[in-house]
Amino acid sequence: MFIKRILFRLLSVEGYLKLVSSLFFFAYFSGLLKRKEKFEFHYFIRQLVKPGNTVLDIGGNLGYYAISFGKIVGPNGKVLTVEPVTLFRKVLERNIRKRRLEKTVQIVPFALGSEDNKKITLGVPSGNKHFRHGLTKVMEQPGNANDMEFQETMMRPDTLFGNLEQLHYIKCDVEGYEIHIVPELLSVLRKHLPLIQMETDGENRAKIIAMLSDLSYEAHYVLKGKIHRLTGKETFHTGDVLFIPAEKKSSLTHLMA
Repeated sequence: MFIKRILFRLLSVEGYLKLVSSLFFFAYFSGLLKRKEKFEFHYFIRQLVKPGNTVLDIGGNLGYYAISFGKIVGPNGKVLTVEPVTLFRKVLERNIRKRRLEKTVQIVPFALGSEDNKKITLGVPSGNKHFRHGLTKVMEQPGNANDMEFQETMMRPDTLFGNLEQLHYIKCDVEGYEIHIVPELLSVLRKHLPLIQMETDGENRAKIIAMLSDLSYEAHYVLKGKIHRLTGKETFHTGDVLFIPAEKKSSLTHLMA
C-alpha cells in the first residue's frame, strides 16, 4: 500500500493505472500470486473456461480478468469486457494491445442497467492511501465522498447481448450494482445457462441466490482448489460466488469438494 501511495503521488492517474496493471500482470503470469487467497479465483478460472468459449466480463476495469480470459479462450473464442469508465478503458485497451488480444477481447463501453442510453455517474471512493480504482461504483447521486467521478452511459444487457449465439461464462464485479443488473440479464441467462462468477455479499447475495435459483442455479465458492456448496453458514469470507446451473454440474464433478 505504501508503494502504491508513492506511485500515485508521482505519476498521472493514467500513468499510475498503467504501471499498477503491468505489475499485476507480471506477478500473476509469473505465479507470484498463487499462494494468496485473494487471487485464488484468478487462477481457478483456468479450470472453468475453455478454448473457444465466449465469456462476458462485467466490470472490466483494467483487464485483470479480461486478459486472462483472452489467453484461455484463444483465437477461436471471444471475451466481451464491459467497462463504462473512459479513463479505465484507455488503460484496458493498452493492456489488450500489449498482449495482442485485439481480435479476441472486445471492449463494451457501457454500464449495464435497466435503461438504454441513460447518463449515469460512477465514482471512485476516497482513499488516503492510494487511488481505489477497483471500487468504482454507480452513484445514486453524486457526492463528495469520491476521489473522482465519471459521467458515462448505461445500456440494457438484453440490448447488448440478447443476440449472442453462445455464452459459456460470466464474471460480474460491479460493487453492489449486480442487484440491478441480474434482473435485466435473466433472458440471456435463460437462453445460455452459463457459469456465473459474481462478487456479491450480504442482502444482495441472498436476493441474487433467490433470483438464480429459479433458473436451476446453485451457489458455490472456491477454496483450496475445490468447489464447495455455499450453505450460508460459512464463518469466513467466501469472496466470489460461483453459480452453477444444474444441467452443467456433472461436468464439474472432478472439481467438487
